[in-house]
Amino acid sequence: FFLSFLIPCFTNFRGVFNGILFVCLIVLFKVKGFLIVLFLLFPCVLINEFIFILFSYYSISFSIKVFNVFRSDNSINIRSFCRNYFYRFLFLSLILFLSILFEVYISSNLINFVV
Repeated sequence: FFLSFLIPCFTNFRGVFNGILFVCLIVLFKVKGFLIVLFLLFPCVLINEFIFILFSYYSISFSIKVFNVFRSDNSINIRSFCRNYFYRFLFLSLILFLSILFEVYISSNLINFVV
């Protein structure tokens, strides 16, 4: 909860790093670099960043609700709240796992085809 303000900083840092990576690939490989960025890296990076933002949102929301429960006399159904959080986490992890499989297996073969 107390370090949740750092999550946007991490997202911005990752965005700047990915932008530099894309520009370097395009400058270094010209048209082939543009194809690599457009078809291989860009979709995976977008999916990963979106998943990272959703993970951050749900984690911050969870920590704020738990903090508010301990701070005040409000009560919530912890079991249902944790179950919903777990299902969201499981779904986002599955999407992230599929994105990683795409990056590792399909992207490497496509890079060999393009370059």
